[in-house]
Amino acid sequence: MATIQDIAKAAGVSTATVSHVVNHTRYVSPELVARVEEAIQKCGEPPKFVKRKREKEKKRMREGGRNIYALISDITNPMYIAVSEKLRQIFEAKGYPVIILDMAGISKAETYEKILGDEGEVAGLFLCLDECEEKFLRMLATLDMPMVVIGDGAETLRCDRVSSDYFGGVYNGVMHLIRNGHERIAFLCRGLGARANRQRLEGYRKALEDGHIRQVPEYQITNIREDRDIDRELQKILWSGEAPTAVVAANYKSMPPLLKFLECHNLECPKDISVVGFNDYMWASLVSPKLTVIAQNRSKLAEAAAAVLERRIRERAEGSEEESEYQEIMIPTELRVRESTRGIGRGPLGEPAADMEVLRLTEPEIRKCRTRGYTAAISFHYTGKGFMRLTEQGIRNVFDKMNISLIAIVDAHFDPELQKKQLESLMMMKPDILIALPTDVKKMSESFRRIAETRTKLVFISNVPEQMDHSSYVSCVSVNERSHGRVAGTGLGEYMMRAGRKNVGMICHKADFYATAQRDMAAEQVLREEFPELTVCARSGFLNIEEVYEETVKLMKRHPEIEGLYISWEGPAQEAMRALADIGRQDVAISTADLDYDVAMSMARNGMIKEVSAQLPYEQGEAVALCAANALLEKEVPPYIGIEPVAVNLENLLKAWNQVYKETPPEIIVDLVKEISGEA
Repeated sequence: MATIQDIAKAAGVSTATVSHVVNHTRYVSPELVARVEEAIQKCGEPPKFVKRKREKEKKRMREGGRNIYALISDITNPMYIAVSEKLRQIFEAKGYPVIILDMAGISKAETYEKILGDEGEVAGLFLCLDECEEKFLRMLATLDMPMVVIGDGAETLRCDRVSSDYFGGVYNGVMHLIRNGHERIAFLCRGLGARANRQRLEGYRKALEDGHIRQVPEYQITNIREDRDIDRELQKILWSGEAPTAVVAANYKSMPPLLKFLECHNLECPKDISVVGFNDYMWASLVSPKLTVIAQNRSKLAEAAAAVLERRIRERAEGSEEESEYQEIMIPTELRVRESTRGIGRGPLGEPAADMEVLRLTEPEIRKCRTRGYTAAISFHYTGKGFMRLTEQGIRNVFDKMNISLIAIVDAHFDPELQKKQLESLMMMKPDILIALPTDVKKMSESFRRIAETRTKLVFISNVPEQMDHSSYVSCVSVNERSHGRVAGTGLGEYMMRAGRKNVGMICHKADFYATAQRDMAAEQVLREEFPELTVCARSGFLNIEEVYEETVKLMKRHPEIEGLYISWEGPAQEAMRALADIGRQDVAISTADLDYDVAMSMARNGMIKEVSAQLPYEQGEAVALCAANALLEKEVPPYIGIEPVAVNLENLLKAWNQVYKETPPEIIVDLVKEISGEA
């Protein structure tokens, strides 16, 4: 049987070094540890003191009651605080005390000596180390005990790891912004030394690639060390010609200086810039606006790490000859959408929606316009609905103030051939401005392109004919379709949650039409991202309103579990209600776009329609007229103006009717609402 002197001689070290390696009483370099271990293995029968030590360790493992250490590099990190507390709950319930070591308040050597000095009572280690010296990692590698890294630190240490899906988290956060219409998205990160930050950057880049968004190197800010670096880099990109409309703060320490920068420079979130953060800080839902974040699942991180460490401790206690391979477990993140992100509506050619406020004229500009004696004409697709009458009234009121004469208004009754003839008649009057809502974007293209070649300036409502770009017309005005869908989707989601319902279906317009496509996409995005408790069971499509009845019946037969429906606008919603009534499913809640008499009656009777996103036609008319006046004064006009819709439900139906139609609601609707609310 070999002695300690034999082991020391074979390893080329002192007997004291052999003792420290066997008893873990002091740090020994990995090279010397390897030599001593090799000498012990080759000596045949190990010395008695080695056998005693190993038997003693196995006995202690079997008896339990040993300590668990958690080494945390940043005790102020809310994620580490939550994870360590959860670990404490898990292990103390099993009889293992958890000792948390704040690495910011103790030297690496002291940490090592403290663990070694615990008389062999350490069962295992949890390592939450953002940044760590390689020398300290080599010291930890000499410890003969189970270890689990939580997070992305200690990359070179061979052990089990549990981390969040950093790549997927940022990918989902950036895709949320892209689906909301953002194309200029900045990425803010405190250096790429940490693996997690590299994965976050990869997630950001992959999302841009999949979203067909151009990569802008200046937007990828990865050299942050101090808060003042954030100020410097943000000033560079935000005061540039193409400033980002959104920023992703990839580290929790980057968020406070980012918000401080926005406040100091009078930048309003999300109006001026949308913000997404990584980690759901305790204060993230308390600040204004409440922050949209990529949340790590702290409980699952702790539970997964605890399960791995328990298994390692059990394997040692059972004397397993071969330990299983090291695991790397990845826990999915969750996107929590709040108030710090907003959608950017897009026009027919992909233009970002501008606010109507940019069109306001000063008093001197109004006086100048009044002296010119401008003329205008309007070509509507159809004037038979209250919506168009209100649009016309909004145009008239602004033109009266500007002294712009409306010399003709025509109604094409949805007939492209009739609209072509009407346009020829209007152009004989040589108006300074022609306002038009095309009956068909393809069939009317040539007619409007000919008008664009004259001195008459064109302003479109809702649509732009094909083969026309912004150089050939002033602007296009419509409801902000992204907001339109978002309001309808949010209304349905909130109603479903209040009513304790879970399953949603969608009946969407499947024509290649930018307005409804954008609206439907926004509604679905809201339901999927902001209401994770809901299930979007199926999506059905229609080209013509006549198809909606049959599509509704088919959808409900395939998915009888559906309790709520989003439908693109009020016309198809009426057909869906007829189908639902015929198959005895009047319990289904409906959310749709646009408020008319039939929709209001359903709502007032507490019928199937529960939530509506309503356009403001009068305000859209005002915006159309202001676009015209700006163009006549040779002022630059944004190519697309998006008017924000209003959310309508039973509670605000009477007020919303007045807001939309500029008149008192019909008496029958007033009486029904009062009856339901108990005011009758």
